[in-house]
Amino acid sequence: MTTSLTAAPPSLDAALRAGLRWIYATEQPADAVVERRGAQITTAERSLRFVPISASGNPLIVVDLLNVHWGIGGFSPPLNALPTNELPSLATQLAPMGIPACALHYHGITGTIVLDAPAHPSLIEAVRRYNRGCPRHDTQLCEAPIRDGGKSCSWHADGHRRANWPTIQHPWDRT
Repeated sequence: MTTSLTAAPPSLDAALRAGLRWIYATEQPADAVVERRGAQITTAERSLRFVPISASGNPLIVVDLLNVHWGIGGFSPPLNALPTNELPSLATQLAPMGIPACALHYHGITGTIVLDAPAHPSLIEAVRRYNRGCPRHDTQLCEAPIRDGGKSCSWHADGHRRANWPTIQHPWDRT
């Protein structure tokens, strides 16, 4: 009999630390490309998205409920929601790490923590590189096949592969 092991999803704390390490301490190569939506880490109950630079210029942590249970009817509110104390609790966890939160936005099934310190300069540049698009084709969408109106260009895929993404540190990894 063969037993296959699947890794358990990371804890919320491990995901939070990995995402913050990525935003603030991970150097990106000069040719890395990072999409505006940033990186996502899924835990057992939440999805955390780490957005390096928002429209206001601040990094964001977006907290999403994974399994939304909707009421009866198309306009019914969700039967479950993020607890109203969850964002303030997460923001409190950031303070000992020296990361100030400047705003919290709660939207029921999702919430946003706006961070008050800019992301690593190389990460910001990787997002700006994505925003500028392919230097050869002046677009972000040149990777589509020619038959679909694209240029079959590997600029986006190559830049995405070169980027350094968040990694979860397990207790046995720490030295």
